[in-house]
Amino acid sequence: MPEVINTNIVWTLNLILGALDQTTQSSFLTVSSDKAVNPSNLYGATKYVEEKVTLWANGVSNPTRFSCVRMPNFYDAHGNVFDKWAIQQRQNKPLTITDPEVTRWFIKTEDAAAFKIKALMEMSGGEIFIPNEKVQERKIIDLLPKDYPWEKIGLRLNEKLNEELYTKEEQKVMEDRKWAWVIRK
Repeated sequence: MPEVINTNIVWTLNLILGALDQTTQSSFLTVSSDKAVNPSNLYGATKYVEEKVTLWANGVSNPTRFSCVRMPNFYDAHGNVFDKWAIQQRQNKPLTITDPEVTRWFIKTEDAAAFKIKALMEMSGGEIFIPNEKVQERKIIDLLPKDYPWEKIGLRLNEKLNEELYTKEEQKVMEDRKWAWVIRK
């Protein structure tokens, strides 16, 4: 079984089942990804299922509250495009981008941490929290170092041109709390 299924579905379900065995009230917050919105690949599909399983658990008669945060990309995560570009620069190679029209949502790690804590404090159960205050939708080409050569390599199989933070259906029912969009399922 691919590790992404074990991590995002099997282990999340194991943690949920453990939380459901508890008799004291607690909070369970699943960290999801923008890849869960209209998933186009296995990773996104596992994040979609992870959200669904978490929200299902909230409906089970138990004092534990279950909610999700749906996060965008992190500017300073290891292994991201910026790390790849740094290696290419050290090798005096042109920087590669899949397509100049690609957009992604980004947040700083410290803002993401504060967002998750706020979601934990505010959650009542059954919500998906999406940051709206400290996120930016950026064209990848605009993130390239100025005047550095680059080349287009094309989108990978099942890669989206534009990631989304919510679906059109979710947008119709979400609440704007200034610091977050909140979707109750």
